Amino acid sequence: MNEWDLIHILQRVEVTTEVDGIKYNFGSKIMRKRNDGISFLMPASQYSSVAFRKGNKVNLTVYTNDKLLNFDAEVLGLEQKAENPWVVVSKPIEKLQVKDKKDSCFLKINVPIEYRLLRNITTPISEFKKSTTESLGGSECSIVLEKEISVDSLVEVKFHLPQKPSFSLIGKVTEVSEIKKGERSKYLVTILYDSRFTKEQDRIIKFIFDTHRSLRKRGMM
Repeated sequence: MNEWDLIHILQRVEVTTEVDGIKYNFGSKIMRKRNDGISFLMPASQYSSVAFRKGNKVNLTVYTNDKLLNFDAEVLGLEQKAENPWVVVSKPIEKLQVKDKKDSCFLKINVPIEYRLLRNITTPISEFKKSTTESLGGSECSIVLEKEISVDSLVEVKFHLPQKPSFSLIGKVTEVSEIKKGERSKYLVTILYDSRFTKEQDRIIKFIFDTHRSLRKRGMM
């Protein structure tokens, strides 16, 4: 199977382009795939008619279950539909790039969490304590703690992402480093997620990509 075979209809796609020095970023989904290109739903934005003129160059990121497919393409035209038109773009102008989704997303952000230490995956050995993240990633996170804990410790982390229901996952401490926060020392702890918590990891990944898209729209990335 080559990289192009990983693309299917209804997959999420993020499209970026630049016209007359202005950058545009849109989210959509793939509606049709052909040997010479793909069609995606034209975003309901006042800027779509400018961004998707025939001949414009666009960059696409397609989200599969576990991969990110990124490539540059050319707008070939529009397919008129009963509702929103479809944007037709070519196959990759150059080689399509494939990245692992979990290793391709990172966000430096402080969000509230609760954590507790575990003896095993079902047995806690401490009460939940409040803290914050220093960063979020697709396969690991970093949190700031008042007290040092040991590498290889098993930890349950309950995430309270903005405007999202709380959820928990379990991971193992891979790194601990002392940092200064004001006059007191604190500890930056990196936690590698347990691979069994795939649904929870997907929620973190979606939050990261949604935040990236929002920041790009506001010109902050």
